[in-house]
Amino acid sequence: MIRKLRTEQVGPGGGVMVAAALVSTLALGCNAETTFGSAGEDEPCVTCPETAQACACKIYTPGQPYVAYACNQQQIDDLKEECRVDLININNKDEMEPVFDMEFECKPALCTDEEGETTEDPTETVPTTGEPSECIAWNPSAIVDYVSGVHYMDAGDIRDVVSDPLPLVLCDDAQFMPLTGTLGFEITQADAGELLYELGLRDGDIPLEINGFPLDTPEEAMLAFHELWYIEMETDFELEVLRGVSNATLYYTLDFTE
Repeated sequence: MIRKLRTEQVGPGGGVMVAAALVSTLALGCNAETTFGSAGEDEPCVTCPETAQACACKIYTPGQPYVAYACNQQQIDDLKEECRVDLININNKDEMEPVFDMEFECKPALCTDEEGETTEDPTETVPTTGEPSECIAWNPSAIVDYVSGVHYMDAGDIRDVVSDPLPLVLCDDAQFMPLTGTLGFEITQADAGELLYELGLRDGDIPLEINGFPLDTPEEAMLAFHELWYIEMETDFELEVLRGVSNATLYYTLDFTE
């Protein structure tokens, strides 16, 4: 779901990234419906910086995970069981099937010190910031170009985010929060330098549809992503949002440089 993008108008490329970001952050916004994460560690870079693991439960689609942290194998096992329950309840997974690697995986979550250096030596006493190593090189402003009302992105950057959304999930604070009493989501905490902000979205925006696909639920966002990115291989996108009391259209375009 990513190609190029304009603020107030969306062309190819950026729209896909918006869709990918939307699916990831919508999942986070719907966390109340899941059990995954309760067995995890809240501050792994303080509690166990040398052994911290970032575990992803890919509840909606492979590549759009919920993330929780673990300090030991018992916590990993507990998180895997919570993931299994959510996969059954949300993805309608067969209860007799095991949890596959594509559904749940853990990898080292390196922590950084105040100078941004990773702290791998358990004997080090340098205080840690709690910033995952994935965030060191995460720089959305470097992968989105805004020219004459259009946000442009390279297809390769989009593929990177789709295949490994952990930097987006771990490093950006912006979220799509469910509206009260109706379907839909509102963007919150979209600060300058974060991906959603660079794509032209602002706090209070309510995404309505992208290229005619509604975005009222995580399932609809997932369908839009699948159809536009994998089936239609779209390169131009129009994202309609409710901004204040009126609608605005964002335009995105995707570049293929390979």
